[in-house]
Amino acid sequence: NMTKPFPCPWKCVYCPTAADMPKSYLPNQPAAMRAVLNKFDPFNQTQNRLASLMVTWHDVSKIEIIIIWWTWSYLPVDYQEEFILQTYNWLNQKVNEEFVSRDWDMFKIPKIKQTEFSKTLEEATEKNETSDYRCVWMTLETRPDRISIDEIKRFRKYWCTRVELWVQSLFDDVQEITKR
Repeated sequence: NMTKPFPCPWKCVYCPTAADMPKSYLPNQPAAMRAVLNKFDPFNQTQNRLASLMVTWHDVSKIEIIIIWWTWSYLPVDYQEEFILQTYNWLNQKVNEEFVSRDWDMFKIPKIKQTEFSKTLEEATEKNETSDYRCVWMTLETRPDRISIDEIKRFRKYWCTRVELWVQSLFDDVQEITKR
């Protein structure tokens, strides 16, 4: 799932800057196209991605969610929590059989047996322990200079199991030249 575009305070030479895209991503990448199609809504992105996997007969009982944004730690915390909550809210739904039919049109919204949506992240992650679509890995992207012990604790609250650190170079002089 890709977050909506937010302004970026850094001027790294590595990152492309495409209009209406989160910095460092291009609109022709599959995750970016899915995000735009779903107006960056995490609930709908999760639905769309799992539907595409289901109609190609992939097992989605255990899945990995990768939250895509160059520096997750820079996003407002309330946005982070709502984004992850809505991702879990879809994972915790019951899906009608027609959802997984091979004849299903991926551009139509499939019918789900809507269960009650969780209001809190704690409730959603607990419910996900027994869901048909369990998130067993969650990846968040961030910069090494934005990580801290408090940040790691918050990541664990989201059930994050892997952090992608955007280390572009191990050499300080290269980091300085590239404004990283």
